[in-house]
Amino acid sequence: MRQVLVFKIRVLEASQETLAQYTDIKFDWEVAVRRGRGGKITSIRFKIEKNDNYVKQLSLEDYLTGQKHTRYEGATEEFERPGKLKKTPFDEKMEFLAEACGNEFSTKEILVLHDLMVELLPHDVVRDPAKCYDYLTIKYRYMNMRDEKKPIKHRFSYMKSIIGNDLQNV
Repeated sequence: MRQVLVFKIRVLEASQETLAQYTDIKFDWEVAVRRGRGGKITSIRFKIEKNDNYVKQLSLEDYLTGQKHTRYEGATEEFERPGKLKKTPFDEKMEFLAEACGNEFSTKEILVLHDLMVELLPHDVVRDPAKCYDYLTIKYRYMNMRDEKKPIKHRFSYMKSIIGNDLQNV
């Protein structure tokens, strides 16, 4: 029963919410077939429709590019031509999460830890950088405490295993 609830919350409802918010389609679903004593769900029926409430969000780059009268001469660094923007919000999030681990891990390693958190944590938590930061800080402190008792040779692998253990316990 718990697996069905996890699937419903993390897959169906999270996908439903994300599609409705960010795309021009939406869907509803219902249980189509149940079998056996416990009413095991063997089939789900989806109804996919056009999302009339969706309005394509205009990115800053698209907005600035569309402004033909905008002049960039003498602009400060933060207002340079869109092609020169340095960091994406995702890059900034990865840097923020690296700070939770004392900047010990590379950007690629932080990305792997983030991917594990995406599998483990609820959708609303993963979307909140502060909650992800807090989660990683707790795990990093735990690893450092264990390291004081017995030195850890491969700290990134150990950090991955701590997060992976949480994934197995869900």
